[in-house]
Amino acid sequence: MTISDALNHETCNRLSVDVSAIVVSVEFRIAPKSRLPSQYDDAMDAVLWVKSQAADRGDKWIRDHGDLDRCYLYGVSCGANIVFNTALRMMEMKPPPMRVAGVVLNQPFFGGKKRTKSELSPVEISR
Repeated sequence: MTISDALNHETCNRLSVDVSAIVVSVEFRIAPKSRLPSQYDDAMDAVLWVKSQAADRGDKWIRDHGDLDRCYLYGVSCGANIVFNTALRMMEMKPPPMRVAGVVLNQPFFGGKKRTKSELSPVEISR
């Protein structure tokens, strides 16, 4: 889960070639227009879409080449937070929509309900 940009798409393309994986890049709604948990819902919708594509009526290529027993979730920054929460949601589902073999959190951003003192202070950059 990342915000869509050219660098993200290049990373996904390279990853799919380097590790011979099917990569699904998911865009999610952003604040302030869409507040939590809409981003978590977007991620779960994507997971359920992937599962549906592996079903009998889904995409033949994904059915033939995808393996829902070896899935990894990957996210950057707030996308890593979304991936973490998606994995937790999936663990609560019986049966889970797919087996998550791993979760990769790249520079995850986890914020609390209340900002800390350091989050409220302006950042001073030394030159």
